[in-house]
Amino acid sequence: ATAAASLLGYAAGVTFGRPDSWQFIRDEPVRCAVSAADGHFLFHASTQSGAKVAAALALPDHVAPQDGRPRGGRGGGAAAPAVSGGVVFARRWPSSHKIARLRSPLEKPCRGGCLLLWEESAWSAVSSLARGAAPLPAADPFSSRHADPASRPIALDVVLLRARSGVAAGRSLFGPAPRGRHGSVAAAFRYGGVGAIDYGAASGVVAACSLPRKGLPPPAVLVWDWRTGVCLQAVLLHPLPPAPPPAAVRPLRFPIGAQVACRMGASLWLHGTVADHHVSHGEGGGVYLVHLDRGDSCVVPVDHPDLVRGVAGGEALAWNERAQAMEVAAEATLALHPSGCRLAVGMWHAGAAAGVAYSIGFGPGRG
Repeated sequence: ATAAASLLGYAAGVTFGRPDSWQFIRDEPVRCAVSAADGHFLFHASTQSGAKVAAALALPDHVAPQDGRPRGGRGGGAAAPAVSGGVVFARRWPSSHKIARLRSPLEKPCRGGCLLLWEESAWSAVSSLARGAAPLPAADPFSSRHADPASRPIALDVVLLRARSGVAAGRSLFGPAPRGRHGSVAAAFRYGGVGAIDYGAASGVVAACSLPRKGLPPPAVLVWDWRTGVCLQAVLLHPLPPAPPPAAVRPLRFPIGAQVACRMGASLWLHGTVADHHVSHGEGGGVYLVHLDRGDSCVVPVDHPDLVRGVAGGEALAWNERAQAMEVAAEATLALHPSGCRLAVGMWHAGAAAGVAYSIGFGPGRG
């Protein structure tokens, strides 16, 4: 934490006794994050002025423990004193730079010492229009051809930050239009968003998959060429279910009669059966009345996985804010093969050691 604060302070221009730190503009970091990428720790932060700062530490190749026997590390060999990692870069980008315009980016460490920062740009624009914000500028190539937000191609704003050089390169990656030939792929991403993403340094492609769905079928997949930003593949291997009607009131995860476990202490979970919904109890109320197997009852105040969870097998559900519907509580992982012609997608149930993995091939080498 101290190293992160010092590096980001240096990059942002907050001096800590080094005269050369004044070459940067004084600007306090307000939101920070740290990630590991191919032998480096990458620290990055947004600042009060809207700028972006980042710095990297190279991890040591070898550390000798106190017993003198080397363990792990990338250097190997005989025991040696501990080696300190060096500062690789410390940089600041103005608010106009692509990396600074990512306001709430997600991140994915990638092979080749890269950190992928990304956020969903087209959906953000649609949400802004719904809130009464100004429309997209005329310079946007999609503003005139796709005036209706529902017809705009899906898009990601992506920045690759390279740990070895501090170079940050940005792209806007557009997918298929909802009303085009690959409209079903666009619908899969637009419904719930991006589940996972990866960049292949050897192949120069970026791939993303949609969120897990009930039953954990294969997700929709988009593949782009990083250098040109062209969408190379748009694949949907499993048909989408009918779109659910919009919910007037957020539904509960468990119906009456469902077998659940209720949290009764820091690590104490008791099994029971949901007996009623939206009940009053004393001076308050709750969303579930649960008859516990031990003979008494409890009221669950909020429908949250930290308070109540399913125990009867099957899939747990979670609220999807974008879709305004209950969806399977699972997360996706994605890894590109170095050839760029195959990827692995994992779908993993939340809070359970269960899931499914898919190997998806595309392009000339899919075999």
